[in-house]
Amino acid sequence: MFAIEFQANIQNGFIEIPEEYKQQFQQEKSIKVILLKDEQSPNRDMIAHLLDNPIQVNEFIPIKRDEIYE
Repeated sequence: MFAIEFQANIQNGFIEIPEEYKQQFQQEKSIKVILLKDEQSPNRDMIAHLLDNPIQVNEFIPIKRDEIYE
């Protein structure tokens, strides 16, 4: 089995094979395609969610700058 990997955009349901690989696949009638989608980090999503929806804590007293370095 011959395998290649490349980044591509999907346009109208089509993925274009880069020029350097097209000749190797011109005569093929059937190939196997595996699509992998980059997903955002769940931590990044949680941080964005918390920035948009901060948690309210009753009787919360923020610490002062001087207290941080004690």
